[in-house]
Amino acid sequence: MRRKSLLAKILVLVVIWLGVGWVSGLGGLRFLEGPQDELFWRIRWRVRPGPAEPPRVFVFPIDLKSVETLKSLEDPHHRTGFLWPLPHRYYAQAIRRLSSLGVKAIGFDIQFADWALSSDSADLAAAIASSSAPVVVAGQIEKGVGMSLDAADQRREDNDGEGYDFDQATTHVEREPASWAGIVFGAGMVNFDKDVNAGETILAHPLVFSGGDGLQPSLALQLFHA
Repeated sequence: MRRKSLLAKILVLVVIWLGVGWVSGLGGLRFLEGPQDELFWRIRWRVRPGPAEPPRVFVFPIDLKSVETLKSLEDPHHRTGFLWPLPHRYYAQAIRRLSSLGVKAIGFDIQFADWALSSDSADLAAAIASSSAPVVVAGQIEKGVGMSLDAADQRREDNDGEGYDFDQATTHVEREPASWAGIVFGAGMVNFDKDVNAGETILAHPLVFSGGDGLQPSLALQLFHA
C-alpha cells in the first residue's frame, strides 16, 4: 500500500514537472522572470561585501522630481504643461560640470535628432566640442525604413505574432545630428531586443546590433571605447 502511495506521489510530481515545463516553453511563466531577477539582485547587493575601491561608473537619471524642479525654474507661474524634452542648455551645463570634475567619458541615453535641435542646441554643441571628456550619445536602429507602401503591401505577411515581414526588410541607423559630426565621439545603440527581453524587464542587452552597413555598438560598448 505504501509502495503504491509512493509511486502515485512520484507520478503526480512528474506530471506537474512536465506541465510546468510545457507552460514555460510556451512563455506562460515569463511574468515571473522580472520579480525573480529583481529579488535575486536585491539579495545579492545586500550580502555582497562593499567595494574595495570607489565606483568608476556613475548614473545620473532624469527623474520626475528633477523635471518638476526644472519646470518650476522655467515656468514659475505654471503657464505651460509638462517640461519635456528638457532644454538643451541643461545638458550643456551637465557636460561642463562633469568635464570640470575630471570624468573620463560622458554618455547620454538620449537621442538628439536633427529635427529635435532647438535654439539652445548651439550651446550644447559648444559644450560637447570643448569638453575634455569624449561625449557619446544614443542611437537607434529603425526597421522598415526606406520601402514604399506599395512594395510593403506586396511583401506583407501577417503572422499575428512577429509583425509584418517587411518590417525586417530594411534598417536605418539613427546617429548623432549631422551638424555634430566630428565633435561627439560617436553614437551607441539603445535598441530594446525583444528576442532577449520580456515585458518591461531588461534581462540582457547585447553589446552590438546588426543594422545599417554592419554591426552597430551599443551605448555601453561605445562608452567603453571612449
